[in-house]
Amino acid sequence: MPLRFYDLVTKKRTGVFFSNNCSPVRLALLAKGIDFVTEEVEYPDLRFTWTPVLVKELGVEKATAPFIECEDGKHVMDSLTIALWLDKAYPDRYNLFLPEAELPVDVGSQDYKQAVQNFEKMEDELNDLIAQVDELYGPRIVSQLDAESGRYWVEKNGYGTEEWANLVATQNDPSKVQRIQRTLRKLAEDHLAGDALFLTSATKPGFTDFVMVGISRLLRSLSARLYRETFQSPESGQFADWAARMDKAFPLEDIRARDLQD
Repeated sequence: MPLRFYDLVTKKRTGVFFSNNCSPVRLALLAKGIDFVTEEVEYPDLRFTWTPVLVKELGVEKATAPFIECEDGKHVMDSLTIALWLDKAYPDRYNLFLPEAELPVDVGSQDYKQAVQNFEKMEDELNDLIAQVDELYGPRIVSQLDAESGRYWVEKNGYGTEEWANLVATQNDPSKVQRIQRTLRKLAEDHLAGDALFLTSATKPGFTDFVMVGISRLLRSLSARLYRETFQSPESGQFADWAARMDKAFPLEDIRARDLQD
C-alpha cells in the first residue's frame, strides 16, 4: 500500500496547492522515489476531522498539514519531522540533508547531524523572507477560500482586524516586491556563491532547496507575475538561475496546472 501524503489546498480537486510547508515533503518523496498518493485537505478538514485523530495519536495541540500516513497506519506530522523520518526509514535512497553522500547514510552520524543543524540555521534566516512573501500572498489566498476556511486562515496566522486591513490595502505596493528581491539577492550571495548550484549542497538539491521552493509556492500558486518579479527576477541575484534548475529537476506539471495565471 502506498504512503499517503496529506496536502493542503484551497478547494479539493480544483483549488491551488499553496502550502509552503507541504511542498518540501512532496519534493522529498519525489526525490526519494517513494510511491505515494496525495490526499487533499482544506483547513476545516484539519480542524474538525483530523485534529481529534492526531491529537489523540501524536499528542499534538492540533492537526496541521503536512502529515503522512505510513504503511502501518501510523501518522507523522510536520515537514521537518517527516523529512527526518524519511531519511531514517529509507537510508538507501536519496538523502535529504546529505544529497551528495554515498548511500546508505547513517542518520546517527555526526555528518548527518551537522547537516540537519545547517538546515535549521538556514531555516532561521528564512523567517524574514517568509514574512515578506506572506504580505503579498496572504490577502490573495483568503480571497480563494470559503468563509470558514478564510476565517480559520486569518485566525491561524494571528492577524488582528486593523493589521489584516492594512495587509489587504497595501498588497500591491511595489516596495514589497523590491524588499523580497533584496532578501533573495542577499541569501544568494551568502548561500549560492562560487560554483554552488543549490542550497543544500553544491551539486544536488536537498531539503533546504525544497523549503525554498515551498516559500516560492506561496506566490507562484496565486500569481505568476509576482513569482516572476521575485524568484525569477534578475534583481534577485542567482535565485533566478536556481529557480530554473529546480523547475528542471522537479517539473510538477500536475501541481502547477492548478496555479492561477495573473
